[in-house]
Amino acid sequence: MYRTGEGLVRKVPKNQRGIKENRNEYRIYKDCPEPFKSALCPVISLSEDDILEMREAIPLATLYQNGSIEFDELERLIREKSEVTNYLSTHYAVDSKELEFGANWGLIREQVVCIDYGCLVGDHDG
Repeated sequence: MYRTGEGLVRKVPKNQRGIKENRNEYRIYKDCPEPFKSALCPVISLSEDDILEMREAIPLATLYQNGSIEFDELERLIREKSEVTNYLSTHYAVDSKELEFGANWGLIREQVVCIDYGCLVGDHDG
């Protein structure tokens, strides 16, 4: 993943799993209804070579690591999104365990959004 410098990031897949996760994120974002969609980092596009372009967010884990938020606050912010986590795991088979990590959530203009939601249950092998 790298920043474009235009408030966007590009997720460049390194292997088949990355391709699959990028495709999943694109499909989930395009199909997800409100109010759940507003809790997802916006996807801008998916290129023919499976590069996913998304809005840039500051990962909650980064804010914790640099001391901007305490661990209790990090956990609280993620817990507040449990309805989103439950919806994604129920309707799209997103791995709910993956969504428990602060690295998968971020801030865009002070709104907490899921920034990595393409890993489906059973996708861990490769």
